[in-house]
Amino acid sequence: MLFRAFSLPMAGFFAWAAAMQLNDPDPLRWFCMYGAASVLALRAVLGRPQRWLARGLALVSLGWALAIVPELWGRWAPRDLGAHMSAAHAEVEYGREFVGLLIIAVYGLLEARQAGKRSEPTKPK
Repeated sequence: MLFRAFSLPMAGFFAWAAAMQLNDPDPLRWFCMYGAASVLALRAVLGRPQRWLARGLALVSLGWALAIVPELWGRWAPRDLGAHMSAAHAEVEYGREFVGLLIIAVYGLLEARQAGKRSEPTKPK
């Protein structure tokens, strides 16, 4: 029940993040990623978490985050999340993308764990 309550604001956050991508230079892939995370969270709110979907989304987002690391290495720190973006400082955008992907990955792993708990048979006492 606690996870369902946690998933409601996460669904809203992911939906908001998807909408924010619509004015991004490369909106489609980011809209799809955040949209999928929103659907995943809504499934949890409805009591229908899906373990394979949650794991898959977590793996894709972790892989994508790792692919961004070379763009960040030595040029970005978490304190730069609020920095002003410019063409000269593309690492700010990469950093925000990296953090967003990590949020999706962590949520996906949490939902996969929760879905696994639901599907475990109850043991007789």
